Amino acid sequence: MTAHENWAARLMHQETFTPAELAELLNMSEAFIAQEVHKGELDGLKIGNDIVDIPRDSVLAWLKRREEASE
Repeated sequence: MTAHENWAARLMHQETFTPAELAELLNMSEAFIAQEVHKGELDGLKIGNDIVDIPRDSVLAWLKRREEASE
């Protein structure tokens, strides 16, 4: 399985992600993921200022918006 196939498989089979998991999966910083959640660009479950988890559907929608904006 290639790295891309592994990435896609994990994204499609995991229901929620912590900011650290998502940052590792997408090769982005955890701070950037947290910033996107706090700005409201990426939906995530927060308790106070702590981001508990980010639903897969939110990740997919966010990635699609980012891709469309870069075209």
